[in-house]
Amino acid sequence: KIHLFLNRSFQGKRDANLTIKIKTPFRALFEKELRRYLDSSSYVINTSLGIMVLCFVSCGCILFGISNIENLFGISSLELILNQYGSLVIASFLIMSCTTSSSISLEGNNLWILQSSPVSIVKVVNSKIAVNILIHFIGYFFAVTMIFLKVKLNVIQMILVLVVPICYSLFISIVGLYLNIRYMKLKWNDEISVIKHSTAAILTNLIAIFMIAVPVIMMIFLHLSYQVTMLIICTLMLIVCQKLYRVSLSINFCK
Repeated sequence: KIHLFLNRSFQGKRDANLTIKIKTPFRALFEKELRRYLDSSSYVINTSLGIMVLCFVSCGCILFGISNIENLFGISSLELILNQYGSLVIASFLIMSCTTSSSISLEGNNLWILQSSPVSIVKVVNSKIAVNILIHFIGYFFAVTMIFLKVKLNVIQMILVLVVPICYSLFISIVGLYLNIRYMKLKWNDEISVIKHSTAAILTNLIAIFMIAVPVIMMIFLHLSYQVTMLIICTLMLIVCQKLYRVSLSINFCK
């Protein structure tokens, strides 16, 4: 009787605690990609240094004031720069941080898992883009909060601060993924060779620098206002994003 009672109670407890977790394919891919990112210190450092600096400076300005940060780093007229060009400053830090340029190559010999999984290319692509956007959002949140609290802005400047960094984030995320699909490097000995020295990573960094320089060149040589310049740049970036995203989906690397 004791034996039967113990088995019955144990079985009942086991049934009561039995839970089955069900995740959507996108969420499972997103969490897998995020775990890979967080588990690799070289991946984090080499693709998110801009975000770290942006968070550090933004929190410093919120806690200690912009004037103290100016004295600390020897930057003059920081508040004026943020007032006039704050959206481009934030976007510059975001665009220099890209995880998608090496996200597919880092699959390495495990790419067969994606090839054999019953998931669409759309979910795979979106999950990798979503991780990069999530990382960007952390720096974006602190930077936008700092500017809204510490800098006086008009309505147009507020819209630019909110919209321009988002356009830059989407642009570099999709461009990095497209280049990684085009120049996949699945055979590698260490992660650094993929994250920093691969063709896709180098081209992505060059494009990021170019997209930071283009607005400055347009304002200097074409004598356009900052608002008009950013409107043109953001429109062109969104058009390029749409085309490259569609092309990325047509190149089904999972087959």
